[in-house]
Amino acid sequence: MLQKFDIFRLGLACLVLLCFAALSGCVDDGRGGLDRDDAPPPYDPETADADGDTISDADDGEADADEDGEANLNDLDSDGDGISDADEAGDADLTTPPADADEDGTPNFLDLDSDDNGIKDADEGLGDVDGDGTLNAHDLDDDGDGIPDQIELGDDPDQPVDSDGDGVPDYWDADSDGDGLLDVVEGSEDFDGDGLPNYLDSDSDNDGIEDGAEGDGNVDGDGSPNFLDVDSDGDLISDELEVANGTSPLLADSDGDGSDDLIETALGTNPLDAEDNPANNGDLVFVSAPRTGVPPSEELFSATTNYQELDVYFLFDITCSMSGEISAMRNAAEALITTLTCESSGVSCEEDAECASGEVCSLTGSCIEDPANNGCVPSFWSGVGDYRDPGFPVRNLRSMSDNAQATAAAIPGGTGSGANENLFQAAQCMADPGQCSGSAISGCAGSGVGCPGFRDGAVRVLVQITDEDDQANNSFSAQSAGNALASQGINFLGIDCDSANMGLNDLRSVAQAAGSLDNNGQPFVRSGDNAAVSVEIEQALNELIDLVPMQVTVDLEELDGDSGDAMPFFDYVEVNELADVDGDGVSDCVEGLATADGDGDGYHEVYSDVEPNNRVCWSFFPNAGYEPTTSSTVQTFKLQVTVRGNGAILDRFIAWWVVPPSMPQQ
Repeated sequence: MLQKFDIFRLGLACLVLLCFAALSGCVDDGRGGLDRDDAPPPYDPETADADGDTISDADDGEADADEDGEANLNDLDSDGDGISDADEAGDADLTTPPADADEDGTPNFLDLDSDDNGIKDADEGLGDVDGDGTLNAHDLDDDGDGIPDQIELGDDPDQPVDSDGDGVPDYWDADSDGDGLLDVVEGSEDFDGDGLPNYLDSDSDNDGIEDGAEGDGNVDGDGSPNFLDVDSDGDLISDELEVANGTSPLLADSDGDGSDDLIETALGTNPLDAEDNPANNGDLVFVSAPRTGVPPSEELFSATTNYQELDVYFLFDITCSMSGEISAMRNAAEALITTLTCESSGVSCEEDAECASGEVCSLTGSCIEDPANNGCVPSFWSGVGDYRDPGFPVRNLRSMSDNAQATAAAIPGGTGSGANENLFQAAQCMADPGQCSGSAISGCAGSGVGCPGFRDGAVRVLVQITDEDDQANNSFSAQSAGNALASQGINFLGIDCDSANMGLNDLRSVAQAAGSLDNNGQPFVRSGDNAAVSVEIEQALNELIDLVPMQVTVDLEELDGDSGDAMPFFDYVEVNELADVDGDGVSDCVEGLATADGDGDGYHEVYSDVEPNNRVCWSFFPNAGYEPTTSSTVQTFKLQVTVRGNGAILDRFIAWWVVPPSMPQQ
């Protein structure tokens, strides 16, 4: 019979055995999880993870995907691809479904080609080319260039495309075409429509320039990278044309001279020569708003009050008493003309800076001694005529030309018969042969101004050399002769060769009527006989070009050979005494000069009374409200701007308007 104590000991032993049995049932299966047989009831496959792969047993299932004899829920690599289920799970949360990269319904841990790129996961392995944290086997875009592997691999995944032949297949190559630009930058679009996507096209915009050379910058700030911009620098010349021209497709101003390539190309200067541009040539350039985005503003220009052309006609009284003066002039004429002509160094130029010290660039493009310092003109033409009495015609012996030797040779070799000198008629007929009968004058040039053919832009001077007053007693007078001279813009210089000053008063009357006054405001008449004649003439001409004040005006003239009428682009010209034309911060012009409104437009554009050798300035204002019609090609419009002193040319240049095309020039 059992005692109470024995019963207690037996019960305690049973309790210990039960506890041990319970503890034995909680042992893990050695793989980090609890299997269904070992797990304490109740067992929940949704939260159980028998193989510890962070995929629930419910998602693992009891199938054997790789047929290795072990159920998926107990298999650390269910599909046998060499990548653990834990790496293919997607995350460590049992409650989330396992990852399915290609969204084909088969999770990665059971999918032999998880990203469906045609390459087995086993071959792609555990690498991560783009370092984005997603294994290549699960990454639809291994190199992270934004282009799916399926596209980059090509038609045969077993032989992936390697476009640049660098040994790295495109789907792993950040720069598949090897042009220096990343695929992610170039993208898969086909910008030029040539059948090659940009990331495989070494010239994506087909402009003849490699993408690598153009780069992915945006030179013109238009939002399109250079390699996809047919006009990278925005100068409205296509990159393709710039390559053909030799200019830079990445610089709107290839030579850095301040004039865009479009402007230089349109206006005929060299866009690759910093010294050859419209500004250096003295021209004004306005670019219409479609190019700049703002209306063009005023431009400054200046001129030095030095005559460019001097035409002198020597008209001799050849009656018998003039033999000494005629002989003296015949011997001295060539030297006189040479002295008053600025010497040329023979150097071609477009601006003063290209000439040596003490020289300037003439309107004809050659370096000459500076007229302001040497009392000379760049171009001196001359001619010769004679007269006697009304019984003989006034004769043009040599029309205006630049041949000083021929002028000297044309001076009569001696005197002729005759008396009753027709001083007034000779001057009037030479100035305007239309005011004389056919028998009264002979040998006229037939072109140019007056019988001798003076040049339009020259300071025109008729030098009448005589020792007698007018004795013809006909209808011609000092006033009619002076009027004819003035109407033709011809200055009159009288030379009285008689010691008794017989012709002095009549010569003065003609000069007064012609408005030909010297620096002191007196009629331009000088006295001297024999050899003194040439001296007086030289001094008088020097005074005319170097001292006598002039009225300075600005003329505008349409020019042919452009795209049409330029005048609508122009508004007005106005004197600007404070103009800093060369941009050095200092006014370039003489201040305090008298000015006038010559054309009645309300703006003073005329300098009323300026001595030679001074610089005067203006502002040239375009018509900001004028909107020209654009076309697919660049248009140019031009006005010739001529600065004149008393009607003679002081300077001449072109004002251009450039209307850019509506699209880049091809």
